[in-house]
Amino acid sequence: MAHRRFGADFTDFIFTRHKDRLAHPNAYLIDDMPFNIEPFIARNGVGVLFPQIWNELAHIEDPVPHVINTLEAAIGRQQ
Repeated sequence: MAHRRFGADFTDFIFTRHKDRLAHPNAYLIDDMPFNIEPFIARNGVGVLFPQIWNELAHIEDPVPHVINTLEAAIGRQQ
């Protein structure tokens, strides 16, 4: 099913509403919903909230640099 939509190279994927179950110290979740990020962090994953108009980061005009900077900071803390 997913291959028809995303192509034959799309092999590493997990579809779930329970993203927190995948959390561990070397797991990163980028999501636009705080209710996904918070439990992920609680289970020792690294969660990055993607700015959207419906979350508290709506004031960030260009979300991509924000996400990159946040990820770089998180990776730096883990090294």
